[in-house]
Amino acid sequence: MGSMVEADIKALRSDARLEAQSEAVADAIAQTSMLTAVLLENLLLPLSLLLCLDL
Repeated sequence: MGSMVEADIKALRSDARLEAQSEAVADAIAQTSMLTAVLLENLLLPLSLLLCLDL
């Protein structure tokens, strides 16, 4: 009986760790997406201005 409880506790801890890791990965993906959007905006605006100019 005790070993079943210990196994359940280990499984719950493992689930909690996996959930925390999943949240960390989701946060990192969201941050990367935001950074990519900012970089594209900062690169494309000057590029579009240069293309509009008759050089």
